[in-house]
Amino acid sequence: MQEQTTGKKLLVVDDEPEELFVVARMLRKAGYLVEEAHSGAEAIDKARQFAPDLILLDVVMPGEDGFEICEQIKSDRELKEIFVVLVSGMKKTPEYQAKGLNAGADGFIVRPFHSGEFEARIGSLMRKAVETKLYEQQRWLQSTLSSIGDGLVATDEQERIVFMNPVAEKITGWMEEEAQLKNIGEIISCACGLTDRPAKSPIGKVLEEGVTIHLDDNLLLIDRNQERISVAASVFPIRHEDGSIVGGILVFRDNTERKRIEQTLIRSERLLVASELSAGMCHNLNNLLTGVMLPAAQLRSKVQDPKLLVHIETILAASRRAADLVQRLHVSVSGQSRETYSVNLNAAIEEAIRLTEPHWNSQPDAQGIDIDLQAKWGEVPPIRGTEVDVQEMVANLIFNAVEAMPEGGEIALQTQGEGDFVRLSFSDSGIGMEEQLRRRVFEPFFTTKMDVGSGLGLSALHGTLTKWGGKVEVESTPGQGTTFVLYFPVWSE
Repeated sequence: MQEQTTGKKLLVVDDEPEELFVVARMLRKAGYLVEEAHSGAEAIDKARQFAPDLILLDVVMPGEDGFEICEQIKSDRELKEIFVVLVSGMKKTPEYQAKGLNAGADGFIVRPFHSGEFEARIGSLMRKAVETKLYEQQRWLQSTLSSIGDGLVATDEQERIVFMNPVAEKITGWMEEEAQLKNIGEIISCACGLTDRPAKSPIGKVLEEGVTIHLDDNLLLIDRNQERISVAASVFPIRHEDGSIVGGILVFRDNTERKRIEQTLIRSERLLVASELSAGMCHNLNNLLTGVMLPAAQLRSKVQDPKLLVHIETILAASRRAADLVQRLHVSVSGQSRETYSVNLNAAIEEAIRLTEPHWNSQPDAQGIDIDLQAKWGEVPPIRGTEVDVQEMVANLIFNAVEAMPEGGEIALQTQGEGDFVRLSFSDSGIGMEEQLRRRVFEPFFTTKMDVGSGLGLSALHGTLTKWGGKVEVESTPGQGTTFVLYFPVWSE
């Protein structure tokens, strides 16, 4: 009758042929796969070829004894994980046990032994060997998964989280022990990066269909604080040896910095195009304005009628303002810089509010629209910039805010010092923006106004402030309004 095997492998090492035969026969009857070796050198060779789960090693052998062979096995990088059990007819004295432990032995068996007792002892040691091997493999796997640079979350077949590595903890804001055995949908939710609408977790599809899913870059992961993080992600099924699906793995990478770099490059390319367009536009507009200003100047020198002179002066003043506007447009878009100087930010903003008063007060009021503008002035140091550019920035923000509040609302401005910057917060209670619009507000020629607007105002604001060493941020919620935060560098000689 063919003996059934456990699949577990043992290497028996003994220089006595009879003892070797008896022990090997006993173990084969118990269902183990057994290989034999008659010396230490042969044992090491066969351990490499046979890859046993356990080695039964006789202590008393000519030449190198069992302690020395055990030490060699445990110091070998390839063999050190194999369980080694020392077998000897000597009593297991403290000195004997200490010598075996120092050699790296994992267990001891003393002869003589009864076959039933011996088999039970081997079974116990084999279980311990397998458990130790599995523990070491699990520890190695967990260490590997914890060390990779991507976030990794593993679930069971019921979509319950069983593992999160430190990167996943950092990105999601959840610790592994908090997320353990919770449904992945409770811990990680997703949204479409283009529409900001909730996206279904892909783990469910992977568990149902056993497919691998690679998600595009337009996925937003919503962390514990409801912050949206741009990620690239893939989802894989975990399969048992029999092919059945026992879980899923979600691997994701924070794409925030890469997206920021991509957006910067796109903005730079568009600014370059805008610069080339503005150069041609400005040249043509200047030629047209010259055709207006020269004849007007000649008329002024020849006309005596005071009423006509007033009109001529109005034409010349308007033409000069237009020429200045054309020049400022080209400077803002082309990347050229005006010479900066010390500017009283509060005073420049106040002047911009005064100049735009008809737009946010008189004209809406005449139409029955109430817009309340409130400004809070902090005690702030002078900034680096130009007064004209600051006034243009604020005026542009006011114009946009009024457009966003067709039924009226509130505009709030506040200045305050913040380290090496002076911070201007500009908020409105208008219609707000969807996320996909908010991300594009500083792009040249991007506008949501169908009948008016060039789409250059906020782009010019962003470009000018960046050249000065400052920055601008924007937050917006549909139906609640928009807040621009401008950081102006403090003036220094």
